Amino acid sequence: MEFFLQNWIILVVVGSVLLFVLPWLFVWRYRANKRDLLANGRSAQAKILEIKASGLTIGTSSSRDGGGSMRGVNLLLEVYPEGGQPYQVKTRDQLHLLDLSRIAPGMMVTVKVDPNNPQRVAVDFTASNQ
Repeated sequence: MEFFLQNWIILVVVGSVLLFVLPWLFVWRYRANKRDLLANGRSAQAKILEIKASGLTIGTSSSRDGGGSMRGVNLLLEVYPEGGQPYQVKTRDQLHLLDLSRIAPGMMVTVKVDPNNPQRVAVDFTASNQ
Protein backbone atom coordinates (compact mmCIF):
# COMPACT_ATOMS: atom_id res chain seq x y z
CA MET A 1 0.00 0.00 0.00
CA GLU A 2 2.87 2.35 0.79
CA PHE A 3 4.23 1.87 -2.76
CA PHE A 4 0.95 3.17 -4.23
CA LEU A 5 0.86 6.17 -1.93
CA GLN A 6 4.46 7.14 -2.77
CA ASN A 7 4.10 6.62 -6.51
CA TRP A 8 0.57 7.86 -7.16
CA ILE A 9 1.70 10.39 -9.76
CA ILE A 10 3.42 7.68 -11.80
CA LEU A 11 0.34 5.48 -11.53
CA VAL A 12 -1.92 8.33 -12.70
CA VAL A 13 0.35 9.03 -15.70
CA VAL A 14 0.58 5.36 -16.67
CA GLY A 15 -3.17 4.94 -16.25
CA SER A 16 -3.83 8.01 -18.41
CA VAL A 17 -1.58 6.68 -21.16
CA LEU A 18 -3.34 3.33 -21.11
CA LEU A 19 -6.77 4.93 -21.10
CA PHE A 20 -6.27 7.68 -23.69
CA VAL A 21 -3.21 7.00 -25.84
CA LEU A 22 -3.52 3.27 -26.56
CA PRO A 23 -6.97 3.49 -28.19
CA TRP A 24 -5.69 6.18 -30.57
CA LEU A 25 -2.70 3.99 -31.44
CA PHE A 26 -5.13 1.24 -32.50
CA VAL A 27 -7.08 3.74 -34.62
CA TRP A 28 -3.87 5.03 -36.21
CA ARG A 29 -2.72 1.47 -36.96
CA TYR A 30 -6.10 0.59 -38.49
CA ARG A 31 -5.98 3.65 -40.74
CA ALA A 32 -2.40 2.95 -41.82
CA ASN A 33 -3.30 -0.66 -42.71
CA LYS A 34 -6.36 0.48 -44.65
CA ARG A 35 -4.36 3.12 -46.57
CA ASP A 36 -1.83 0.44 -47.51
CA LEU A 37 -4.55 -1.97 -48.67
CA LEU A 38 -6.33 0.74 -50.68
CA ALA A 39 -3.04 1.67 -52.36
CA ASN A 40 -1.76 -1.86 -53.07
CA GLY A 41 -4.80 -4.15 -53.15
CA ARG A 42 -6.48 -5.62 -56.22
CA SER A 43 -9.76 -3.99 -57.23
CA ALA A 44 -12.93 -6.09 -57.18
CA GLN A 45 -16.65 -5.58 -56.88
CA ALA A 46 -18.57 -6.67 -53.80
CA LYS A 47 -22.18 -6.76 -52.70
CA ILE A 48 -23.02 -5.57 -49.21
CA LEU A 49 -24.95 -8.40 -47.56
CA GLU A 50 -25.12 -7.04 -44.02
CA ILE A 51 -24.24 -3.87 -42.11
CA LYS A 52 -24.04 -3.78 -38.31
CA ALA A 53 -22.94 -0.83 -36.23
CA SER A 54 -20.11 -1.80 -33.90
CA GLY A 55 -21.04 0.70 -31.23
CA LEU A 56 -17.82 2.69 -31.67
CA THR A 57 -18.28 6.35 -32.61
CA ILE A 58 -15.29 8.62 -32.94
CA GLY A 59 -15.72 12.38 -33.15
CA THR A 60 -13.13 14.16 -35.23
CA SER A 61 -12.66 17.69 -36.47
CA SER A 62 -9.68 16.94 -38.68
CA SER A 63 -9.95 18.66 -42.06
CA ARG A 64 -7.99 15.77 -43.57
CA ASP A 65 -10.79 13.40 -42.59
CA GLY A 66 -13.49 15.80 -43.69
CA GLY A 67 -14.48 16.45 -40.08
CA GLY A 68 -17.53 15.04 -38.33
CA SER A 69 -18.17 11.82 -36.51
CA MET A 70 -17.02 8.40 -37.66
CA ARG A 71 -18.93 5.23 -36.87
CA GLY A 72 -17.49 1.74 -36.65
CA VAL A 73 -19.34 -0.86 -38.73
CA ASN A 74 -19.08 -4.60 -39.33
CA LEU A 75 -19.75 -5.55 -42.94
CA LEU A 76 -20.57 -8.89 -44.51
CA LEU A 77 -19.61 -8.72 -48.18
CA GLU A 78 -19.82 -11.05 -51.14
CA VAL A 79 -16.68 -10.36 -53.17
CA TYR A 80 -16.59 -10.98 -56.93
CA PRO A 81 -12.88 -11.19 -57.84
CA GLU A 82 -11.99 -10.85 -61.50
CA GLY A 83 -11.59 -14.35 -62.92
CA GLY A 84 -12.44 -16.04 -59.61
CA GLN A 85 -15.36 -17.49 -57.69
CA PRO A 86 -17.44 -15.19 -55.45
CA TYR A 87 -16.83 -15.58 -51.73
CA GLN A 88 -18.07 -14.01 -48.50
CA VAL A 89 -15.91 -12.05 -46.12
CA LYS A 90 -16.49 -10.13 -42.90
CA THR A 91 -14.64 -6.86 -42.45
CA ARG A 92 -14.70 -3.82 -40.19
CA ASP A 93 -14.61 -0.23 -41.29
CA GLN A 94 -15.02 3.30 -40.01
CA LEU A 95 -17.43 5.52 -41.91
CA HIS A 96 -18.48 9.11 -41.66
CA LEU A 97 -22.07 9.18 -40.50
CA LEU A 98 -23.05 10.78 -43.83
CA ASP A 99 -21.44 7.89 -45.76
CA LEU A 100 -23.17 5.36 -43.51
CA SER A 101 -26.54 6.76 -44.55
CA ARG A 102 -25.63 6.22 -48.23
CA ILE A 103 -25.00 2.47 -48.10
CA ALA A 104 -27.43 -0.40 -47.73
CA PRO A 105 -27.55 -4.18 -48.07
CA GLY A 106 -27.72 -5.24 -51.72
CA MET A 107 -25.59 -2.32 -52.86
CA MET A 108 -22.49 -2.96 -55.00
CA VAL A 109 -19.23 -1.31 -53.89
CA THR A 110 -15.63 -1.34 -55.04
CA VAL A 111 -13.23 -3.14 -52.71
CA LYS A 112 -9.50 -3.68 -52.59
CA VAL A 113 -8.39 -7.22 -51.88
CA ASP A 114 -5.05 -8.20 -50.37
CA PRO A 115 -3.39 -10.42 -53.02
CA ASN A 116 -1.76 -12.51 -50.25
CA ASN A 117 -4.89 -12.84 -48.09
CA PRO A 118 -8.23 -12.66 -49.94
CA GLN A 119 -10.08 -12.48 -46.60
CA ARG A 120 -8.50 -9.06 -46.02
CA VAL A 121 -10.55 -6.47 -47.91
CA ALA A 122 -11.22 -2.75 -47.65
CA VAL A 123 -14.15 -0.94 -49.17
CA ASP A 124 -12.98 1.85 -51.46
CA PHE A 125 -15.76 4.35 -50.83
CA THR A 126 -14.08 7.00 -52.99
CA ALA A 127 -14.29 4.69 -56.04
CA SER A 128 -17.78 3.47 -55.08
CA ASN A 129 -19.19 7.02 -54.88
CA GLN A 130 -18.07 8.07 -58.36
